Amino acid sequence: MIVSEGAVTIRNGEITRSPDGIIYGRITEPGTVHTLDDAIEITNAMKKLRTNGKLVMLIDIRNVKFVESKAISYFTSPEHTELVSAQAFLVGRALTRAIARFFLQIHRPPYPAQIFSSESDAVDWLRTFLPHV
Repeated sequence: MIVSEGAVTIRNGEITRSPDGIIYGRITEPGTVHTLDDAIEITNAMKKLRTNGKLVMLIDIRNVKFVESKAISYFTSPEHTELVSAQAFLVGRALTRAIARFFLQIHRPPYPAQIFSSESDAVDWLRTFLPHV
């Protein structure tokens, strides 16, 4: 994990914080298989980018091929869920849409979550969860 101002590089992508406070998780490695180690690394990156309170997050899973069951369990554990106030999944092909649907329907995260194929729609939805200053 490489940390720079507003960004953390992870094994298969990057986690960044936008000026408006949205956390972007971009999985850039095509064919990524998420393991438990990946889930822990993503959660640790989120902690490094958190300034206060819970995070509003967009996770781009268009390059994900599979998520191991231990990784899914970790993403639904208090260790991870305590960091998130809302999450948008950015999907592409049918496979990534199925991964996101499985996560939402079977594991039911304790925060609002939606699936989007448009990044701008996902960001618009997430902005409704940002604290208004």
